[in-house]
Amino acid sequence: MKKYSLLLLVLLIPFFDLFAHPIYISVTEVHYDKNSKSYELSIKCFADDLEKALSEWNDEKFQLSKEMSESDQKKLASYIKDHIDFSRDGKDFDEKFIGYEIENEVIFCYLQIEVGRKPLPLDLENSLMLESIEEQENIMHFEIEDQKKSFRLNMSERKSSIAA
Repeated sequence: MKKYSLLLLVLLIPFFDLFAHPIYISVTEVHYDKNSKSYELSIKCFADDLEKALSEWNDEKFQLSKEMSESDQKKLASYIKDHIDFSRDGKDFDEKFIGYEIENEVIFCYLQIEVGRKPLPLDLENSLMLESIEEQENIMHFEIEDQKKSFRLNMSERKSSIAA
């Protein structure tokens, strides 16, 4: 019996990778609002990837859900704010965590970053989930007045900038 169990296990090992999703990506939509003089961010990523990153960052198991405790919401907000950074001339802008939504396997997180009347130039960093998933890609799409620009940030390139 042991012999058959071992043989079955050996035959099934190649199929274990089929259950993990093969793409590790987040997409951040960034829109500059002239009225509020701020960037509005919508971050979309796989919930299980974010849970893994939060668990490692917190050193304890983290479970995302539609109705998280206030403490867990603060941990989520802190993680997001620690891994998204907008700055100009070496001065970091403060990120305001607006909230989150979960739909199936995806989580949406919302931020607002006040930058004043002058939206550019801008230095940016997006290191979401990079410490826990080496293959992670973070795509950022910017819409600033009539200008559109996109960036692909990852383990080897976490930062970029937009000129005025």
